[in-house]
Amino acid sequence: MNSSRVLNLQTQMKKEDVVAENLFTFKIFMKKITLECWNCSSIIKNFSFFCCKCLKIQKPIEVDIFKIFGLPYNFSVDLEKLELKYYDLQSKLHPDRFINSSPEESYFSQIHSSNLNSSFEKLKDTVKRSEELLKILGFKVDKDDKSFNDIKILNEIMELQDEAENIKSQKERFNFLAMVNLEVSNLYKLLKESFKQERLKDANKLNIKISYLNKIIKDIKLTQVNE
Repeated sequence: MNSSRVLNLQTQMKKEDVVAENLFTFKIFMKKITLECWNCSSIIKNFSFFCCKCLKIQKPIEVDIFKIFGLPYNFSVDLEKLELKYYDLQSKLHPDRFINSSPEESYFSQIHSSNLNSSFEKLKDTVKRSEELLKILGFKVDKDDKSFNDIKILNEIMELQDEAENIKSQKERFNFLAMVNLEVSNLYKLLKESFKQERLKDANKLNIKISYLNKIIKDIKLTQVNE
């Protein structure tokens, strides 16, 4: 594709796309605006990858990971259905399908395909999915966790880290992993309930704790134990 054509197209899209400070405000905007097909000018009332009239692929706009897959804003996601939806959309949006299309359509498909991949990976990951859902629901998530000051949780994590560092046998590692995995499983249930009851502060704390535990599990699996 001509590089200058792509650059001009990128500049044009930046000017025309709706800009939102965060996913929550953008969700509100999406309820108030209508989109217009770039090709036939038909009105598109809801987010769609294609125009329902001329069937042309549409300009990418900033939407959250749930809206991309047409999912409700719930913590629970059916991963099997999500995977089927992903492959179905990817088969329609993959750049290979637009090799003989216009430069605009080819460029749109590249962005859509990339966004689809990124959203799919986030939805599969419970921690990342929770972070995105918290943002959508208006809760400010501190990515570097510097503001997280729950002493009880931090102490629990440090104790587990110390215990992990002192593992000296395969049996100890097996038992430790079983214990931590069980804790994560129980926390998932509490996290689901917190979202259901809209206790976002609790959901954020639980999600941070799960992320710490997942890191401990990952590190333990990568550590060799010499007996």
